[in-house]
Amino acid sequence: MLRAELWRPGGEGGSVLARKIALDAKALGDPDAAAWSGADGASVDLAPTPLALQPAAYLAQTQRDRPVGRVKQVRVRSLHNGSEIAFHLEWEDSAREDTVADNDAFPDAAALLFPLRKDAPLMTMGTDEKPVAAWHWRADRPAHARSNVAQGLGSTRIVDEDSIATSASWRDGRWRLVFRRPLRVSGAESEVIQIGVGDTLQVAFAVWEGGNGERGGLKSFSPGWHPVTLED
Repeated sequence: MLRAELWRPGGEGGSVLARKIALDAKALGDPDAAAWSGADGASVDLAPTPLALQPAAYLAQTQRDRPVGRVKQVRVRSLHNGSEIAFHLEWEDSAREDTVADNDAFPDAAALLFPLRKDAPLMTMGTDEKPVAAWHWRADRPAHARSNVAQGLGSTRIVDEDSIATSASWRDGRWRLVFRRPLRVSGAESEVIQIGVGDTLQVAFAVWEGGNGERGGLKSFSPGWHPVTLED
């Protein structure tokens, strides 16, 4: 099992303190829990993923005249209870998309990305030597996020579908989503991130607006890593 190498980037902003709080797992995973209203947070700007970075040639060709990356900002908060960490994401989306129909309808989705080696490149989803881990939620799979690993564009594969609990609510044109996971989990080396109290993680964010045809590499994302520190 691989422990994340910790470092602080220069000038990327969007720093978040994950405060330690006495909450059980159910409350920690509730996107509408009162504790989230008082949690520290940061508004992270998102940008469309460049078409040149689309791993699927079909999507890159067919989407040239259709703007993607409709979600421009996500509000990020984090809390932990000493044994589990939770990330709360909130963003504007005028319509809830939580079904898939005949490849013409796509679900809303969101993801967290973590470097598994220092200096793992975000723009290329890692490399062979410097992989990245992703927690990927889709609105048509509401209870759990998939834990993925990538070693470059188009190389994403699933390594776990059970360890990351998710809960989301949509109302008044906004999604509120919580990812919740034990700080330490089992998993193959170079595939999962291990987290400790006091650590500073580097995290990036992505959002897909299904109603805009966004799927695969078509999304909004944060172009830089953002530090998240777990309070002792």
